[in-house]
Amino acid sequence: MSSSPAGFTKEIIVLVKIEAKPGSEERLVELVAALSKIANSDEEPGCLTFRVVRSGSSFVAFEKYKDADALKKHAESKAFLEFVAAAEELLVEKPTVTYYEELF
Repeated sequence: MSSSPAGFTKEIIVLVKIEAKPGSEERLVELVAALSKIANSDEEPGCLTFRVVRSGSSFVAFEKYKDADALKKHAESKAFLEFVAAAEELLVEKPTVTYYEELF
């Protein structure tokens, strides 16, 4: 488990945990859906998987990237930057992001 993908050379798994403020859950669903649509499209060929699950106001994103370059492109994409800007006010606190390197 790592707070950074630095040094990873294989496929990268990213787990993102977020908690929505009461009453903002459905707006957050809309924002995540828009980001997911781009991440799972040909616009991000290095994004191998982008899935989000929810339990009440808690959300977890499971993302898989071909390599560090693909993850960097995602983090710098217009869709991601727009999501971050819009979601910030909807969250209880900053997201918890953990990186894993796939072994096999």
